[in-house]
Amino acid sequence: MSSLRQVDARIERHKKILEDLRELRQEELKKTNIQCAKCDKEAALSEWVFRQAVFYVPPRGCTEGDYRKNDDSQSQIVCPYCGAQYRMYVQNEELQSLILGAHTLMKKGQNFDI
Repeated sequence: MSSLRQVDARIERHKKILEDLRELRQEELKKTNIQCAKCDKEAALSEWVFRQAVFYVPPRGCTEGDYRKNDDSQSQIVCPYCGAQYRMYVQNEELQSLILGAHTLMKKGQNFDI
């Protein structure tokens, strides 16, 4: 049983390491700068505004009501300086992945219907 306890202890240590690395990643994401193509100013990712696209799903049948659903493929980011809006699918894959991974750090904009 002692080897099983050792393995469990190692798992717990690795969980803590992983948690610390995720926190470090979040801090680095906050400081990551991206440049606006319109005004050429750079701003930290945490200063940009993230706007979530939502679409309406009508009711089906007698028991299911209508609702709105998020659509990550059409989300937008907004420049904090000039207000230029960029659709996520227009950006390159690396930047899109970075922003979608960090959208919880960004300022929240008003959702918009598609």
